[in-house]
Amino acid sequence: MKTKSCDKAIELIAEVAVSDVSKGIPFSLEPLGTIISRKHQMSFADNLDGSFTVHPPFIEVRYISPPETASENYFATSQRITERLTASGEFTYKEASGICRALSKLLRKAVAKGKIIKLRGVGAFTPESLAEEGEDALLSFRIADQFAERINEPYASLEKKITFPIPPDSMRKALEVNLSAELQSAGASTFIERKLALISKDLIKLNEEINKDSSKDGGRGLWG
Repeated sequence: MKTKSCDKAIELIAEVAVSDVSKGIPFSLEPLGTIISRKHQMSFADNLDGSFTVHPPFIEVRYISPPETASENYFATSQRITERLTASGEFTYKEASGICRALSKLLRKAVAKGKIIKLRGVGAFTPESLAEEGEDALLSFRIADQFAERINEPYASLEKKITFPIPPDSMRKALEVNLSAELQSAGASTFIERKLALISKDLIKLNEEINKDSSKDGGRGLWG
């Protein structure tokens, strides 16, 4: 295969990996094992000052070594790679099938020799030990930064936020009435009492702003 065609094939294989893992589909490349994903939903962490930190959702990549990878996963991934190569218009179906077979053969030889395999745009597979005859080798996987960024692209614009709890409307309105009364009463005549009352009122306003921000995008919350 020409260098240009080889580079294009590797680029398309990386695209299949990104697409599969982003959708929660196992990406299994014989004899390297399987890359799978786990989506973490939006999470909250309490802070000592009464606020809480909101962490956006993200996709975590996990690796399953060759001995634990089912043979049908290899076949399914090979089929998707073949279809993607064919759909690109760069290769015929026969050529795409041949590329998958040749790649698998090449990878098996590399693993048998204990070589580190770097799949551009995906990551690096490192043999932990040489396999006995008829057995699968144990490998470790280090994800490429580019791969992690691409599968988390939908969440790239989201940042963790530190915010205060938003009180229910009934509590907020009651507190507003109480604060207004306190500011006008003789009991709140001292400077400190007045200051605390004003700070509390400012916190309510802050919560209102947070509430407005969180209700954007159809009221689906901080990140939907």
